[in-house]
Amino acid sequence: MLKHSASLLNCLVILDNEAVGSEKALHHFEQASKAEYRNSAFLSNLGVTQFALGRPHDANLIFEKVIKIDSNNPMIWNIWGFVAIGTGKYDAANKAFETALKIDPKNNESLYALAACFFKMGDSRRLEELISGQERFNVPQNPIYSACLD
Repeated sequence: MLKHSASLLNCLVILDNEAVGSEKALHHFEQASKAEYRNSAFLSNLGVTQFALGRPHDANLIFEKVIKIDSNNPMIWNIWGFVAIGTGKYDAANKAFETALKIDPKNNESLYALAACFFKMGDSRRLEELISGQERFNVPQNPIYSACLD
């Protein structure tokens, strides 16, 4: 498969609302990931799709690979953290969000994600410590948060 074709498959699934989170999406993301096996965006989409299809173990395996490829990308750490929250692995989620904040301390999404993790853990003390005095703390408008935290 040509590199261009892998990118096209990735984009088509993202644009096809009916395909997102489906076996069809999984198939296309798998094809794109095989063609460009070190592309963290393609692999992340594959991991999120595995998670959406109720395959959290497969999703975690994919994100372990993605982190090895793109370990300095706070967005990747955030996505993996939400997968971990969705599977009840709060310690892993906490580590992922803290890593994202170490990479980019000014990243509001990472800050909010860590706060969401503390909330899900029922750790009000750490939640209060995190958000107290944070002038920059505002909730990002991102549907992934509500999907993973509900």
